[in-house]
Amino acid sequence: MRVEVGAVAHGGHSVARHAGRVLFVRHALPGETVVAVVTAVGRRGRFLRADAVEVVVPSADRREPPCPVAARCGGCDWQHATPQASRALKAAVVAEAMGRFAAVALPDSFEVREVPVGGDVAVPAGLGWRTRGTLAVDPVGRAGFLAHRSHEVVPAGGCPQLHPATDPLDLFGRAWPPGTRVGFVAPSRGPALAFPDGLAPAGPITEAAAGRLWSVAADGFWQVHPGAADALVGHVRRMLAPARGEHLVDLFAGVGLFGLSLAADLARVTLVEGDRRACDLARANAGDLPATVVRSAVDRWVARRRALAGADLVVLDPPRSGAGAAVVRAIAGAGPRAVAYVACDPVALARDVATFQAAGWRVDELVALDLFPTTHHVECVARLSPA
Repeated sequence: MRVEVGAVAHGGHSVARHAGRVLFVRHALPGETVVAVVTAVGRRGRFLRADAVEVVVPSADRREPPCPVAARCGGCDWQHATPQASRALKAAVVAEAMGRFAAVALPDSFEVREVPVGGDVAVPAGLGWRTRGTLAVDPVGRAGFLAHRSHEVVPAGGCPQLHPATDPLDLFGRAWPPGTRVGFVAPSRGPALAFPDGLAPAGPITEAAAGRLWSVAADGFWQVHPGAADALVGHVRRMLAPARGEHLVDLFAGVGLFGLSLAADLARVTLVEGDRRACDLARANAGDLPATVVRSAVDRWVARRRALAGADLVVLDPPRSGAGAAVVRAIAGAGPRAVAYVACDPVALARDVATFQAAGWRVDELVALDLFPTTHHVECVARLSPA
């Protein structure tokens, strides 16, 4: 069907309408006229998913995708948009989410900020940033990526997202066990590694960020963009302005990036994390800093009587689903001076912000960073405080 494409939607789509039906169209841009093919019917038939297969009237923001399989691969949502345009689309998504779910009106000047890859290797704008990830392997042993909302493996001869440090791994030139997955990581210290299903090295790798070295599991969580950790810690530090004598609680702490980066400026830090391996690494990373690591699910820990008592500052870095109402209410009820909320999903962030607001809190500042160029993902850091 031929459709005129409207506003951007969360998830890497743009919205179009045809015969009274809403279409979420991939590989289109707002303002374009495209021929779209329906690929799926949404729940209860309330909407359709579609893919633009022909561009009749292109946007001025359209470019030729740097990758030949971009139209099939599920990993890149905005490769057909210029880097500046893709950041503007993400800014619109964040603004829409904050307005719709939290009634927060962001200024017209709100933008998603570019974060340099850094290092000595030059990479094209918006590319060469991914230092870790997982590849799928097709039935004949070729590495590739899954198609959008599918288990189909799209073989690839390479990927412009990948950081040049992954080049020695020859990820796409080697034969892998058919039907498996392959993890890879290029740490900031030491050689790049690739490992099939469940065969990650037992020992940790070393990452550098915030003026420190960090022990991280090769297949554990760490930011994939080389500039991400420093950028996020910098914004969290600036927003919270930690002071001597204060107590910071770092929830969903992982290996301790945020809490331990700020620990030298504080009286004490409590790190709460549910994963056993991450807790062990956080203790190793803490060294002689005034930090305590608690292994617990965050929702269970904050529900304990007086768990957050005496906390002056909180860092909240939940999974994509968000912190959830129970955790937010517990934090708000404890009355810390400020919260730094690091979010990888703007809708989940907005919903949690609405819960903070219902408890009498406000958003003081919101920053959005483009840590996943050519995808729809965007990282936000918000400062919240009692109103």
